[in-house]
Amino acid sequence: MSEADIYDTIQHDLHESPLSLSPESVIASSVAQSYSTAPSYIQDDLPALSSLASDLKRYKVIRGISSGGSATKPPRVVTLANHHYAPVSLELVGATLHDLCLPQWSDEEKQDRRRIIRVERFQIGSRIVAQFSILGSAKENPKTMPAAPGVDVVEVSCLDCYTSANEDEDEYSDSADYGYKTESELKRAFYITSVEVIKVVELLIGTEVQDAVERRRERGRIRSNLVPFWSKKPISSRMSNQEIRNSPLGSDSLDFRVELATRIMSYEVRKPRGFDKEVRILKWDKLVPALKRALQSYYVEVPDDLEEAF
Repeated sequence: MSEADIYDTIQHDLHESPLSLSPESVIASSVAQSYSTAPSYIQDDLPALSSLASDLKRYKVIRGISSGGSATKPPRVVTLANHHYAPVSLELVGATLHDLCLPQWSDEEKQDRRRIIRVERFQIGSRIVAQFSILGSAKENPKTMPAAPGVDVVEVSCLDCYTSANEDEDEYSDSADYGYKTESELKRAFYITSVEVIKVVELLIGTEVQDAVERRRERGRIRSNLVPFWSKKPISSRMSNQEIRNSPLGSDSLDFRVELATRIMSYEVRKPRGFDKEVRILKWDKLVPALKRALQSYYVEVPDDLEEAF
């Protein structure tokens, strides 16, 4: 089966399946709770679909050369003969706020005020496909389960918060009671930390950089590219209970960033890493455009005859 045939088969299952699951996501149903309800007519096709992922070839994803602003152009030199650089074509399946944040939360998720989201990635030529799905609570899903052959996976937290209506419009203020709102002024919102956004981007580009210094530089480039999407106010592990005690309205109405930072630090299962410094947060409804913005900077080195097959 050619890669073009594989792609057509996968596209059919992505868009025609009533669950909108990628083949690899369906395959993972045996190890991921969120897939346990796949109907029998999909489960019957799992052996055939399983072979597709292992047949897919991986092609190197490379950052382009900056040409001003967020625009890039392909690297000047290809590393393999009879290859060329093609812009990344990114497909995000089931990644929206309505897909992941708004469906009914379980009691465990409500208690933890976070939901674990699984992201599975596979590649067909210059196309990178990412399937997002709800796993459930961290208590029920303490570890990341293996993905199907040919599929990469990362799992992140969707954080449930109550914020002021104009949270992302406010600038910093020196006012002593800045950020504290009454309960009636708050609305529900869903966030992901910049640390985990970077993890998703690294999954999508298939990061193979081993050098720690270069990896930090690349993460810095990704963060800088996504500046327009971050909330203006960062959170930090240094935000302490002292700020809660100083709240004139009590812990139920304090600046949500303090509550969120304190809550993240209290997690015993799937405790976030890289939280020793200030980190930005991103509203979940901005995640799709942010990921598309990030991947615009990358190219895939593919054989000259590959694109003709699609």
